[in-house]
Amino acid sequence: MIRMRSLATVALGALLLASGPAAAQQQTGGTGGIPGKVAIFNGLNKVTARISRIVAPIDQPVEFGSLVITVRYCESAPPEQAPEARVFLEVQQTTASAPTERIFDGWMFASSPGLNALDNPIYDIWPISCVDKAPEPSDEGAAKPAG
Repeated sequence: MIRMRSLATVALGALLLASGPAAAQQQTGGTGGIPGKVAIFNGLNKVTARISRIVAPIDQPVEFGSLVITVRYCESAPPEQAPEARVFLEVQQTTASAPTERIFDGWMFASSPGLNALDNPIYDIWPISCVDKAPEPSDEGAAKPAG
């Protein structure tokens, strides 16, 4: 059972590596997904145990603590399929004592947040959905645009 799960994870990883973000942006019907303009994440600060909603428009860096999140592509499953959001993103860590470092570059899936998770001792993020328009902002626990 564990071996089959590991094999499936390796096969999925190989498939995802073969299709880069440029191919994903050009793809219109291969997965049947509906491309979106804004990715919605939940972010957890593990130190304070506080969860924040992160609204990240495509190609616009958004700050969450010391992380800078840039979504490159996102899509949702069509309504007739099981709910799913697929997001390709880059995450950089900024600190005062060191240069900015890219700590994540890849796909995240709403249905399987542990499949390709961000490995960070302070923060955890996971996609919730991919939409065409950002929801109305609320001041409580929201991430800020980078800049």
